[in-house]
Amino acid sequence: MDESLEFDPYHPDYLKDPYPTLARFRTGRPIFYDENWRLTFFTKYEHIKSILKDRQKFGRDFRHQLSVDDVDAGLVDRIFPSDAPLWVKYVRESFMDHEPPRHTRFRNLVSQAFAILTLNAGHEATVLALGNALLALANHPDQYKLLVEKPDLVPNAVDELLRFDTPLQLFDRWILEDCEVDGNRLKKGQKVGLLLGSANHDETAFEGNTEILDLTRDSANHIAFGAGLHHCVGAPLAKLELETALSVLVSKARSIAIDGPIPERKRSLVFRGLSKLSLRLDPKE
Repeated sequence: MDESLEFDPYHPDYLKDPYPTLARFRTGRPIFYDENWRLTFFTKYEHIKSILKDRQKFGRDFRHQLSVDDVDAGLVDRIFPSDAPLWVKYVRESFMDHEPPRHTRFRNLVSQAFAILTLNAGHEATVLALGNALLALANHPDQYKLLVEKPDLVPNAVDELLRFDTPLQLFDRWILEDCEVDGNRLKKGQKVGLLLGSANHDETAFEGNTEILDLTRDSANHIAFGAGLHHCVGAPLAKLELETALSVLVSKARSIAIDGPIPERKRSLVFRGLSKLSLRLDPKE
């Protein structure tokens, strides 16, 4: 266990490229508590996917199983502030932040009204994912050329691009009962932070070198949209939008390149994306 590793997700080097740091954590401190965030962070694919699918020990909400007195008061105040704007309260009471049976009832309704409600559920992630994908392709012209030559690779490429630079980097979960993960004790009423971007670069979960972009890689098991009961309901729509955008692009442009200065990343641990991206296209004849 390398206790010298420090977690600073707002450091410019981390914002630019978090994956080398996350690789060091997977090796040296795969599970660690951070006092500033009041979270126990997980970096490995198997741990994160297991937690996302374990509804007994972990939950997106705690109110179906615990009282407010059972949980970390500081976390409650941060997540449910009394002066929060109305839209925050709306999100916290939406089906996405509830557990069964209420979540199940609402999710069934969403499934029936998929085209309307998932526009909101997938919009933010789709915008970020498209920007990340275009930047990755501009930085890997050989991979873009491959797509131009083999456009049938687009669906597979979307999964690999989501894995390579994950738009949603962090999911958190409440600990619903005292438990242990790989020898690390977790206390009821605290929270865990699941670093999805790290999981999607885990060398034990994907073939080949996970630090390079390989559009022929089978990356369908990525967890860019989570896993388990709270797997993003907007994921199918988001993937369809990404596939459509890339299909049109490779049919129109022989190559793409960044036009102007290197774009800045959003200052966020949860969302990984660009504030803007200018590209220069070389159109097909």
